[in-house]
Amino acid sequence: MRTPSGRSSEKRRTPQRPRGERRVAEVLDAAAQVLAERGYEAATMTEIALRANISAGTAYQYFADKEALFYALDTRYAEEMAALWPPLRERVAALGIAEFADALVDALVGFMMARPAYLQLLNAPVRFKRPAKQRFALRESFEALLRELSPGLSIVNARRITTVTLKIIMTLPATYAGIDHAEQKMIAEEFRTVLRCYLTLRLKPQPE
Repeated sequence: MRTPSGRSSEKRRTPQRPRGERRVAEVLDAAAQVLAERGYEAATMTEIALRANISAGTAYQYFADKEALFYALDTRYAEEMAALWPPLRERVAALGIAEFADALVDALVGFMMARPAYLQLLNAPVRFKRPAKQRFALRESFEALLRELSPGLSIVNARRITTVTLKIIMTLPATYAGIDHAEQKMIAEEFRTVLRCYLTLRLKPQPE
């Protein structure tokens, strides 16, 4: 059973630029490697420190414990995921609704394939709560995308459709976790179909 974690990243030392920030990034990289290989429960600060070529004591100077370290990794992933969507604004005018739906799923699938530790975080026994500001920024990005895709869409409808679209999209990672690669490909295609149908129905021009 996953338990919510309301903590912040609890870093014990504020990194001094640029060396400290580089060291923190290296520890997070090592944490991602160990997490992908071992899973959350088996991953240890000692092994992560070894992978980062530092002592365990040094790792604890930056992160209070394993949960704090993986919270920081989850925050990094959230920021990287948020960066997936703005570039779509440059392409949205050239995309049809079905192509847009496919682009959303393809971007998320590519993100997960490049970060196997992300799926392990989803299976962790704790759930890391993301800041409201981060969630709001994601919603704003999607609302803007939908209104560019369908210029006549009202703000109210854009918000409503964004809510449903995000619910669909963000179910994909949890569904991906724990199934084999062949099934993942089939599941991704099912999500493409769902999004195509939903967005086509909701965004197509209505007869006057």
